[in-house]
Amino acid sequence: MRNMDILYIGERARNKRNAGVDIVDGSIGCLLKDDKSLKTYDLINDAIKERFPTYLTYPSPTGSEAYKKAILKWVLGDYEEAITSRKTISFSATLGGSGAVSNAFRYIRDQKGFVAITDVNWPNYFVILGVNGVPYKKYERFTKDGNFNFEALESTIENGLKEYPSVLVVLNDPCHNPTGYCFKEEEYIKLFEILNKYEGRATLLLDIAYADYAPMGFIFPRIYEEQKANFPTFIAFSTSKCFGLYGMRLGGFISISDKDITHELYEFARSIYSCPNNGAMGPVAELLANDELRGNLKKEIKSENDRLKEVGFKVTAILDELGIDHFPYSGGFFVTMKHKNAYATCETLEDNNCFLAPIGDDYIRIAVCSLRLDELDKLKEALKNI
Repeated sequence: MRNMDILYIGERARNKRNAGVDIVDGSIGCLLKDDKSLKTYDLINDAIKERFPTYLTYPSPTGSEAYKKAILKWVLGDYEEAITSRKTISFSATLGGSGAVSNAFRYIRDQKGFVAITDVNWPNYFVILGVNGVPYKKYERFTKDGNFNFEALESTIENGLKEYPSVLVVLNDPCHNPTGYCFKEEEYIKLFEILNKYEGRATLLLDIAYADYAPMGFIFPRIYEEQKANFPTFIAFSTSKCFGLYGMRLGGFISISDKDITHELYEFARSIYSCPNNGAMGPVAELLANDELRGNLKKEIKSENDRLKEVGFKVTAILDELGIDHFPYSGGFFVTMKHKNAYATCETLEDNNCFLAPIGDDYIRIAVCSLRLDELDKLKEALKNI
């Protein structure tokens, strides 16, 4: 069997396209323009082009104060002041969102805790857990009627805390990778009720890589503050998806709790990669500090999001028409269909010049972010034959 890692699938798709073959590539989770080049944002590109040479010195291992201020404002929005006034905020610039996730996993490992994670998820979570030697327990993400499985989550926490002193609950939201599912307000409130019961033994890791593409906006900070949530929360932020800076490897780790963990974050960075990417961090911080430019960037992202949602919902309509079961989709980069023998099926699809990604044995992810509207008929034809 061919290597069905997403990056290898994408490489094979590019090779075929470069050889002049007419293909449909719904494998790689990057936002693409109609000409299949990477979608980037002019304001970000201009800022880096103009200011990059100014930031060639070593930064602090945890990043600059300007970048911390900019990202907290971008992520927490109107609720930044209220949250920071009652909680201790620790921050570190990271190498992408993956670096922020890795920080969270290393922290819970050092606390002798475990990770509670759903079965349907971004596959690289399990790679990061393995490399860092972090114990974890999986549970079914969805109930039979397609809702988030709070009963399974609570059971996993209860059983795990009999064995470990603490738990880190991983939630990729909004626009869950790989399903596009978004938590509703009442689901966040239910989650908060569960986590608050454990009096500091349960920490939430919220991976918000796709937050800027959420159809209802990023509602977590508002609900967190309105509910006066008291459990520790880690937020993993990425400039890859929201700003198109995939190769610059820049992200942020935010800790909201009653404890300052800046020292631990400093040691993680210093011992692994020394310091973050200053050439990207400095220009991004400058741009986001400008109210007018920040507002214009949000408008540009919203425009792209409108196009993305149109493609995503047309893909789910195709799956419904063909009678192919799929997970609930609210928005974001991905739709995931349910299909037995996913690896073999994706190989067969490749042979017919349609590139999709298997997510475990029973699921196939369609990266709607990399598809044009005029490619969906070809996608439909390929899916008819599986």
